[in-house]
Amino acid sequence: GARNEFIFKYACKACQCGIPRPISQAWAESRYTTADFKMGEIIAAFGSGYTSNETLYGKDADKLQALVEKNVPALAEDDEITGEELYEKTSLIPDSVYSSLPQVISDALAGGRNSREKDLMLLSALTALSGCLPNVSGIYENKRHSPHIYYFVVAKPGSGKGKATLPFRLVDSWTKFLFTESMREVDTYAEELRKYNDYLDEVKELKRQRARGKKVTFPPFQEPPAKVFPIVLHESANISQIKLAARLEHNKEYGLIILESEADNITKTQKNDWAQLNEIFRKAYHHEDVGVSRKDEDNSYHIKVPKLSIFLSGTPNQFASFLDSPENGLFSRFGLYVFGGAMEWNSPAPHNNLQNPEQHYMGLSQQVMEYALFLRANPSKFNLTYPQWDRFNAVFSAQFKRTQETGYRFEEGVVARHGVMVFRVAMILSAIRKAEKGQTSEYLMCTDEDFETAMSIVTTCFEHSRLMLSGYKVTDKHTEDLKRALYNDELLDRMAPEFVTQDFYRLGNSYKLTDSKLKRYLKGLIKRNKIVRVKKGTYAKL
Repeated sequence: GARNEFIFKYACKACQCGIPRPISQAWAESRYTTADFKMGEIIAAFGSGYTSNETLYGKDADKLQALVEKNVPALAEDDEITGEELYEKTSLIPDSVYSSLPQVISDALAGGRNSREKDLMLLSALTALSGCLPNVSGIYENKRHSPHIYYFVVAKPGSGKGKATLPFRLVDSWTKFLFTESMREVDTYAEELRKYNDYLDEVKELKRQRARGKKVTFPPFQEPPAKVFPIVLHESANISQIKLAARLEHNKEYGLIILESEADNITKTQKNDWAQLNEIFRKAYHHEDVGVSRKDEDNSYHIKVPKLSIFLSGTPNQFASFLDSPENGLFSRFGLYVFGGAMEWNSPAPHNNLQNPEQHYMGLSQQVMEYALFLRANPSKFNLTYPQWDRFNAVFSAQFKRTQETGYRFEEGVVARHGVMVFRVAMILSAIRKAEKGQTSEYLMCTDEDFETAMSIVTTCFEHSRLMLSGYKVTDKHTEDLKRALYNDELLDRMAPEFVTQDFYRLGNSYKLTDSKLKRYLKGLIKRNKIVRVKKGTYAKL
């Protein structure tokens, strides 16, 4: 009826104004859901309107900005949003996602006390599960991809990010099963090696006898048995380059899962190896061959099609130590989730829905193991439908165009790899659905529900990545102009003794400086007693 038509039109205009779907859809859900207008109806109407306008994404963004400036009172400069406030206001994953998850993932979020904690636990669960889906793959850009993903949660100490560790336990039973199974093969190898050594001793003795003139008959030639190693699926972040390479080679198609609640464990204790670890992480993300050479052949490895899942959480300082620059490409390979704000006391009393966490997660990990065994026995070739590919391309081409217009080249890589993340998250959800339903078909097509869930999760995290990217120093072709203009006060030198904000912005824009950066610069000049505010919008040099 009329309500559906209103939501449809609202979604059309939200898309045309360049408002990200997770934000605009979440607002509609929270504002208009009632007992007789269900969230499902809103999502359906919104999705139809937003999708039909994706080729027009952002065309009216300037009109929206002008309307806001006309009708919303301007912030006083002292009231401008600070970096800390931006972290407080980072978007949440839409509520609609949580009603559309496979049951095992929903159950893994039982310990979440609020929307933030559920978001953290969801990303942790997806990362853990991405390493427990054997024989699942899909073609993306003419290359076969596994579901393995990287995520990093950034928040200050004591903020509750530790909740992300609960879903780590999902991998326990599968990890134990693979280790036990591989140890039986190791024992078999040890027995075969003993027999082979007996064979070598026999041949050696026969050669001695022949040298003494005796007539001997040699046993049939034997090849040495292929060396077998135990499979250790789950590894801590405190790992050296050699150990990481060894795990990836020995685990072969099963890959490796690194889950860590303190990100500095991966850099602080391995500073000598960090450059090499960084390279392995970058190559493993795209399943590119990894080579590690040492004089000792036992410590030289060449890994074909490495598979690696990584989930880390840490403080902003730990994040900066781990990803000190967006230039080497590791930044764009990680999905990021960032939040801040004042800490609140949360009751440590057991939750009604999670009275026994150990038993709860042990049961879930057993279920994950059963799914993994089913998928191992029933290989899956994943793909999106043609309409899903069309929507996917419309969304990411619009995002890519927007980043090109900003002129900040590193954001293009972030957009490109968030496309990979959507594909892999959709693959994770689809593989779990297949195992839940016991479907044996090799061809695994993504449902529209799982596709929209993956899009909502990843596009939300994309906005978080853009926020973190803005914290790096600009290193594009305008870098020297920016440094000179800001830090040598060239802008101020070129202004009249008394000037207005508009003239200052006009000059700053010629240096490729954004208005927000210029606002912060003005505040800094006041604090350094370089200028004084005469009246609103007018300044005088001191």
